[in-house]
Amino acid sequence: DFMKSLIRWSNRTLVMMQPTLTEFLQRTAYQSLNEFTAIYCVRCKTIEKAGNIKVDIYECPIPTRQESALAVIFELQMPIEIRCYREILWQFINRPNPQPDNSKYEWLRVRPHSNKLKSFYTGPYNSKIKLVSSTESLTQSHYSTARPVSSTPVEQYLYENSLQVEISPTNPTTLQNECRILTPQLADPDYKHLQFSIDTTQFVQNQVIAKVTYCPSRIKTTNFVEFGSFRSGHRLQWWNLLSVLECETLSLNEESVALLIVHSIVQNGPMIQNTDEVVDSWCPEAHQPLLEDHFVDELIMRLERCLTGCERNWQNECILIIIIIITIRILNICNNTKINQVTELAMKCRRIGEKWIELISDTIQNSPSTNLDQMNQLRDKVFIISTSCLLTFSVNTDRLHGLLSSNEHVISLLKAVTTIHDNMILNNKQVDRSDFMKSLIRWSNRTLVMMQPTLTEFLQRTAYQ
Repeated sequence: DFMKSLIRWSNRTLVMMQPTLTEFLQRTAYQSLNEFTAIYCVRCKTIEKAGNIKVDIYECPIPTRQESALAVIFELQMPIEIRCYREILWQFINRPNPQPDNSKYEWLRVRPHSNKLKSFYTGPYNSKIKLVSSTESLTQSHYSTARPVSSTPVEQYLYENSLQVEISPTNPTTLQNECRILTPQLADPDYKHLQFSIDTTQFVQNQVIAKVTYCPSRIKTTNFVEFGSFRSGHRLQWWNLLSVLECETLSLNEESVALLIVHSIVQNGPMIQNTDEVVDSWCPEAHQPLLEDHFVDELIMRLERCLTGCERNWQNECILIIIIIITIRILNICNNTKINQVTELAMKCRRIGEKWIELISDTIQNSPSTNLDQMNQLRDKVFIISTSCLLTFSVNTDRLHGLLSSNEHVISLLKAVTTIHDNMILNNKQVDRSDFMKSLIRWSNRTLVMMQPTLTEFLQRTAYQ
């Protein structure tokens, strides 16, 4: 009975102190007794914290399949020789578009792979070929949000690698586009309808005549037909060129005509079917006329006449380019008996080009005009003429000695390269060059690479360091 009375007393105490306790809780901002108890109860507080803990998922940085895992390890630790060789092949295949759009996910740029694998990567940071995946990493998706430990089983925290093992894709060009890159297409609206006539050496004169309705009024019909018939018959191309130089039926100062001639004299043409009937089977049938000395004499005579006619006018840089390209092509194929004569013609072209560069440079320096567009046009002419001078070195290694055999020749080479570099920097306006000029620039760059061993040997022989 005594204990029962104590219990009733304690209950009465709680009832009596209820108003005072309510006032205290309101004053101290607690809403209820349960809240007050929970805050001051360590066990309840620890349980609540544990219930609020969230943990991120873990995605394995290495694939589960052995083949894929070994491929990833090899990509990270690839020998430098293999990596360089593969980079060169990849860039060669993608040369029309050296930086293709890549919508894939890079392994070394997404979590957790970037953190876990980057320290093992031994390749260059700017490598073109990268380890990529067409699927997104699970860690980067919306499924990777942190999950509460109180309601998530352990299996839902650990995941296998979700990335696919791939490398940067290639985008090879088609054969047709490759031909268009190597042989620039006609852009002049006057001759654009005759593109089909320079793509082949078949007889297409009838189709050309049918296109006469597209001939603009400023061009003679005979010139239009002459242009379209130039390549009809691969054995006749050099003879047609000789006829054009003699009769001047086509204007050599037009880029379209230069393009037509370059197509004709640079392309090999059809292969020889019966090599027994040809004396020099190494030479394509289309260029066999260059092995006849009397024909080369006729060509040189007419080329010198054209060169003399344009020598005093540096506005005719297109004519100079055509003459240089023809001369260099003859020098690469002709008999040994004509090497000196053709070499002298190439040297004459180079001297005229250097003379033009000096005249234009003096004009730029002494001109009182502040017209930037006019100055940029003159600098662009210097750039083009210097490129043509550089092409005079574009011959086979065994015949380069005549064009690069003295200090004067080396100085001419250095002047051409320096002038090209300087005018590219000085030209304030970005020049929109034609495809034909772009191809000439690539040709000149290739010339510098190809002649490097010969130039090095010459410098060593003449004691220059």
